[in-house]
Amino acid sequence: MIVFCRIARPFLKMGAREYPLFLKTLLDESLAEQALLESEAKLRSITENIPDLILMLNKNLDIIYISRTFTLNSNQVCGKSVYDFIPRKFHPAATTCFKYVLETGKPAKYGTEYSFENGKHYISNQRLAQSFRMGRFRH
Repeated sequence: MIVFCRIARPFLKMGAREYPLFLKTLLDESLAEQALLESEAKLRSITENIPDLILMLNKNLDIIYISRTFTLNSNQVCGKSVYDFIPRKFHPAATTCFKYVLETGKPAKYGTEYSFENGKHYISNQRLAQSFRMGRFRH
């Protein structure tokens, strides 16, 4: 078993300087890390295999995660503005929706229509919600 020590600030006890040691096994931290990795793997498996597309955006509305793509790979999408992938005529509706969600913390939705080179049209409803971490909405 591997043990690591954290040395606290010294304190005086009966005139002598003592350094209390806080011992914790790496085994405990390793188990916690393993549980986190398993939880992440489960969530990734769900998000990458459901029929809906899941995006995570930062405050600047840049894509930081995408569960899957149709024609591009995730490297071609992540880091770019979500507006790069929304038809221009739907930008006002998207902007209104993004602002509402960020200001209120409540979910909202808007619709878009995509036209492809092969002549097909795809109508889509986007559902938005803020991510939730540690009991608070992330802004």
